[in-house]
Amino acid sequence: DDHGSGGGGGGDAPQLKPKLCEGVDFDIVSGSVWKLLRQWYGGGPELPRTVITAGAKQELVVEVYPLRLHVQVATTTKLKSAAVVATLTVSKTTQVSALKRDVGAQLKTNVGKLRLWWCDTGGGDHKGGGGGGGGGGKYRQLDDPYKTLEEFYICDGDNVLVEVQKDDGSWPVTKRIEASLTSRAVTKSKQVWGTVKKWLDPDPGPPQRGGYGYY
Repeated sequence: DDHGSGGGGGGDAPQLKPKLCEGVDFDIVSGSVWKLLRQWYGGGPELPRTVITAGAKQELVVEVYPLRLHVQVATTTKLKSAAVVATLTVSKTTQVSALKRDVGAQLKTNVGKLRLWWCDTGGGDHKGGGGGGGGGGKYRQLDDPYKTLEEFYICDGDNVLVEVQKDDGSWPVTKRIEASLTSRAVTKSKQVWGTVKKWLDPDPGPPQRGGYGYY
């Protein structure tokens, strides 16, 4: 069985296979118990996990499956095809400010020169998509440093697009992202107005015998 402690996991922490069942495929023990078992029997690897508060009642639970986020660096020429430069393992209760520090450490860049965006890859089971390159053209800036990844609805396997501020103070792709968002908003508003207009002024078609307005 794979055993994990209640401690925090690092960026390169080993991962459990998906859809494993606690008590059947693995057990969770405290750090002190794990050290004792390892001293007696050997084994490993160690899979540290974090205790977090979850649910409406904010109950303490062990986060068996933390988030694995794929970090992409944006440039002016490569937005949707930005390469994944790192994969971070973080808790869903991680604040954006902490994620930015982790990204800055990976890129060896001052966090003050970084902007983070959630990026839709066009795959996966929800809006966040799966890992790897590409992009579905949907972005959301992670602009509140005190919000957690869970509050931003970030899910396992999502991509995080990183902007690194230029020497002149500008940002590589913010305008392109904002233009993309504006374009989709205009398209959506046209679709909504078309539906409303059809509802307000429906085409009755040719009058039928016996119908209202036929003489």
